[in-house]
Amino acid sequence: MAIWADRDLSGRGEEAAWRLKHRLARRGLAVEVRLPPIVSNARSVDWLDILTGRLVA
Repeated sequence: MAIWADRDLSGRGEEAAWRLKHRLARRGLAVEVRLPPIVSNARSVDWLDILTGRLVA
């Protein structure tokens, strides 16, 4: 199972993803957190930006 987290300046998306991963792992599920690549000069990056090509890594 994968959790597709956003990268934002506040760090909330990534933080929430890691908390969810740990809760699911305690239930015996194998989970990984996937983060979009860091893009220079971008304030935040989410997977929709990558999918639509608005940001290029």
